[in-house]
Amino acid sequence: MADTQTVCEEYNDPRRRPLLEQLKKNLWKSQELPLRGTLPPTVQACLWLADIDALQTIVDDSEEKRHSDRIVRSFRDIEDETQIIQDWSQRKRISVSRPPSIASSGSSASVSSLPAYNTTPTAGQKRTSSGKAANEPGRNRYRAEAARIRDKKQCVLTKAGEPNQMAHIFPYAMQGERITFWAALEMFWTAERIEKWKKSLKVNATEIVENLICLSPNAHMYWTKACFALKPLKISDDHKRLDIQFFWLPTNRYERAKAIMDQPALLASSTDRGPNSVKLFNNINERKLRTGDKITLETDDTDKYPLPSFELLEMQWFLHRVAAMSAAAEPRDDFNDDDDDNDRSRKIRVHSWLKKTCGGEADLEQTDHVSMGSSNYSSRLRGGDGRNISKKVKEEPEEGFEEEEKSEEEEE
Repeated sequence: MADTQTVCEEYNDPRRRPLLEQLKKNLWKSQELPLRGTLPPTVQACLWLADIDALQTIVDDSEEKRHSDRIVRSFRDIEDETQIIQDWSQRKRISVSRPPSIASSGSSASVSSLPAYNTTPTAGQKRTSSGKAANEPGRNRYRAEAARIRDKKQCVLTKAGEPNQMAHIFPYAMQGERITFWAALEMFWTAERIEKWKKSLKVNATEIVENLICLSPNAHMYWTKACFALKPLKISDDHKRLDIQFFWLPTNRYERAKAIMDQPALLASSTDRGPNSVKLFNNINERKLRTGDKITLETDDTDKYPLPSFELLEMQWFLHRVAAMSAAAEPRDDFNDDDDDNDRSRKIRVHSWLKKTCGGEADLEQTDHVSMGSSNYSSRLRGGDGRNISKKVKEEPEEGFEEEEKSEEEEE
C-alpha cells in the first residue's frame, strides 16, 4: 500500500522546510500586503516538489532585495503568462512554424526583429476536417501502431482490449519548441534533469513510440485531467522491462494565493478512486485499480517497439502532481482563451512580460515568440541580462476530446 512517503517523497527531505522558510523571509519585503508569505499555487506546488539544488539557487538569489523583486514578478508571470500547467493539461492548442534563421553575429537580437506571423491560413491554404492548416504536423499512424503492438493492443492499466487510444506522455498539443515552458521548469528542476527530459523528445518530436502508451478511453481522459499519475520505478538494463506505480491524485480547490509553508495535499482521500468517484478496473480479474498498484510494461524488440520513456514518465510524474496540488488546470474566468477579445488581452499581457524579460520593443502579434539563445533563460527570470529570439508559436482554441482522438488516418 502506498503512503505519503511514496507519493510525495520530496516532502521528506529535511532541507526543504528550512529553505522555504528562508525564501518566505527573503521575499517578504518584495510582496504587497495582503500577499506576504504567499505564492501563486503553481509556483507553491513546484517549490514543494523542486530539486533541492534548484530551490537552494532560488533562495540564494532572493537574498538581495533587487533580485527578490524580480523573483516575485517571475513567479507571478509563471502563473499568469507562461501557464505551464495549462499547457501541460492541454487546455491550450498550439502549432509551430519555424521562422527564417537569424545569423549569429555575437550580439543579441531583439524581439522586434522577428517577422510578423500570420495566424490565419493564406489564400489557397487548406484546412483538414479538424480545422488545422494542411501543412501542420500530424500524428504518425505507423509509430502509433508500433506502440499499440508493443502494448498488446490493450490498455496497460485496465487490460481492456480495443477500442483503445494511444495517449501521449508529453502532450501532442505541445509539440515544437516551447521556450517559456522549459524556462519556467528550469527554475525548479536542475539543468541535468531538464536536459534528460528534452532529449527524450528527440528534437521536440511528440510522435515517437517512446512517447505513446495505450489507454482505454476513460483512462486516457482521467490521465489528461490529472486524476491519477504514473510513477516510473525502474527500467531494466536491457530496456525490455519497465516498472511503474499507479497513484490516484486528490482534488484541490484553486486559490489565487497559497501560503508558502502550507504543505499541499497529495494523497487522495480514497485509495481505490479518484476525483468525482471515478474508478478504473482490471478487466481480467475485475479488481479496482488502487493507489500503490505496480504495473510492468515489457517489450521483446527495443528497436521496433521501445518502451515508454522513463524520463518522460518522470516528467509526467512531477507535472501531474503539480496540476493536482495547484488545481491550476481547472477552468477559470481569466484563462478563457476561446474568444478573440480574451486572446488579445492575453497577448497584451505577454507583450508586457516580453518587454520586461527580453528588453526592446515587440510587435503585439509576436508576443508568443521568445528564444533561448546561448544563455540559460531561467536565469533571466531571476534577473539575468540575455536577450533571445525564438521559434514562432501560434495558439489555437482547444478542440474537443473526441476531435483530438480521431483516427490517425483522418489526422494524416
